[in-house]
Amino acid sequence: MHFRNVVCGQGALGLFALLPLLTGCGQKIEPQPLPPAEARVRKLGTIYHEFITAQHGKKPANMEELKAWAKKLSKTRLGEMGIEDVDATFVSPRDNQPYVLLRGGPAGPWQVVAYEKTGLEGKRYVITAMGSALELEESALKQIPGYAP
Repeated sequence: MHFRNVVCGQGALGLFALLPLLTGCGQKIEPQPLPPAEARVRKLGTIYHEFITAQHGKKPANMEELKAWAKKLSKTRLGEMGIEDVDATFVSPRDNQPYVLLRGGPAGPWQVVAYEKTGLEGKRYVITAMGSALELEESALKQIPGYAP
């Protein structure tokens, strides 16, 4: 037997053994939809981020200013952001109350900019300046500069 046949045969056998690892042998994992409350607060975060970008870094004075600005966006732009109803985007589906805009606090991508007024079972969704949605307990919210229940 030639050395080349042995090496090629072992290489082919090794490749055959690795094929399931390269192609995957498990079931496909389908992405799970976000909970409605998280999806909604993320949309609010998108509007907030768009406002900041359009206003060259200026924060909205209050939720009314942010909502009025969002209502001026085209249907096409709102659709790109996944928003069908601007008014609904500003209300939490868990407590049916408007989100609260948080003013002040340190500037930065992880700054909390809005939160659910009541939330559910002692937890509230918050949105950061970069659009991340987090569910926090009341004790964690109290640590955020500018938070006033």
